[in-house]
Amino acid sequence: MKGRKQRRRPEQEKVSPELVKVKGRLDRALGLLDADAADELAGEKSEEYGALLDGVQAANALLWATMQGFGLKKNPGSTRVMAQHQAIVLTLVHYGYALGVRRGRDMMDGGS
Repeated sequence: MKGRKQRRRPEQEKVSPELVKVKGRLDRALGLLDADAADELAGEKSEEYGALLDGVQAANALLWATMQGFGLKKNPGSTRVMAQHQAIVLTLVHYGYALGVRRGRDMMDGGS
């Protein structure tokens, strides 16, 4: 169409060096475990574990509401980004919990 500016797709956007660094830090944290290892380590989920996951979901809901208060429009793109954010944070909490369980077991076995 003539005269109409074509929007870039997100994958065509130029990525800032700062964003690359942040993504690297996130990848490092997510690389500490995989989902199967974390599930095996965590075992039966405790009441505390459930409270942590509930807290993450509540914090995301609060963030979403606050962002909408500042003018964020609810659309498929913003909804997708929030869902991805929540999945990442829930995964980090799950991995953190599992690593804590592993550390506790190691300490009980006399390791450090």
